Amino acid sequence: MCQQIAELEVAEAQHKWAVEKLRKSERHFESLLSDMHEDIMVIDQDYRIAHVNKGLLATIGSVFFGLYFARLVVAQPSLRISENNAY
Repeated sequence: MCQQIAELEVAEAQHKWAVEKLRKSERHFESLLSDMHEDIMVIDQDYRIAHVNKGLLATIGSVFFGLYFARLVVAQPSLRISENNAY
């Protein structure tokens, strides 16, 4: 019983370490995307917009409008944006 508890504690510690590494990697990736000067729009497996970077926001207009645009388009179907409907 004590050995099983010890194994579970080790597994939990490994899981926490892996989760923290993943979060750190995600923050680094998002920082790279955000600071690139190229226009970037990340589309997920369901063809929804997952992220737009500062470069794209700068291309479409002012920072205020860009942030407003980002709130409008994130999670929208990408085809809806690319067809120039409503946006």
